[in-house]
Amino acid sequence: MKLFGDSDDVAFADSLLAEKGPRGAPHAFPGKGGWPTVRYYNKETGSKGRDYEKVTKMAMCDELGPKGKIYMQKFVEKFVAVCKLEKGEPYKGCGAKEAAFHRQAVALSKERISEKILTLSALQTSLREKQMETNAVRDAAVQVATSAHMEVIQPFHTAINDLMVVRDTAFKEAEDAYREATKPFQEKINEATKDHAKVRGDEDEKHQKAFDALVATFNAELTAAADDPAVEELQPEIAGAAWLGNQLNILQKVMASMKADPVPSDSPKAEL
Repeated sequence: MKLFGDSDDVAFADSLLAEKGPRGAPHAFPGKGGWPTVRYYNKETGSKGRDYEKVTKMAMCDELGPKGKIYMQKFVEKFVAVCKLEKGEPYKGCGAKEAAFHRQAVALSKERISEKILTLSALQTSLREKQMETNAVRDAAVQVATSAHMEVIQPFHTAINDLMVVRDTAFKEAEDAYREATKPFQEKINEATKDHAKVRGDEDEKHQKAFDALVATFNAELTAAADDPAVEELQPEIAGAAWLGNQLNILQKVMASMKADPVPSDSPKAEL
């Protein structure tokens, strides 16, 4: 933050959610990917912003903190050219080393600058060539080591595959033997289940016939107890125990009403 403190193009801000600070956007998920949550805003993202995506396995606070050293600077410089050496003093947003080298460079002659460019370019080319040579040596060594490794482990892989074949064969044979051994028992179970189902069916049928007879007798007795057979013929779907319950409920309500409003002594009495 100190590095970009003088930049007019970069600003840092904190939002304390514990104090009900803004979450950043409706789709933002503070804490996702590590704490603290880092979001950035620019012309491309607009006011919705985006979450910072980590580039290491370090915790967020370490990657963008002192342990990460350069990751925060690299991230900011993806979007903003903070250091603009061509503007010269006071070298806002530039590191001390870049600023010092630029001061030296502007004081040199064109000839000296050309010499340094040739020297540094040669060093750069030499470094690239040496890196290529080193990489080639490393790749060759890795190839040899990999081949040796494969030669060592191949017999073990083969042995494991052979054992897997033996295991699968044994499993299949055991499964076939188990199925054959349990077949008679399973047949007995199936027969007993069929017998049980038949007995249950017969008993259910007997019970239904007895229940139907009971209902018919009950309905006949209920009809015989009726004061007006014509009433019983209405709504035939309402019958049996349900109709008996309805009758009792109606009679109880009538009785309760009669007790609440006594009939005067000189009033005519209804005969049931």
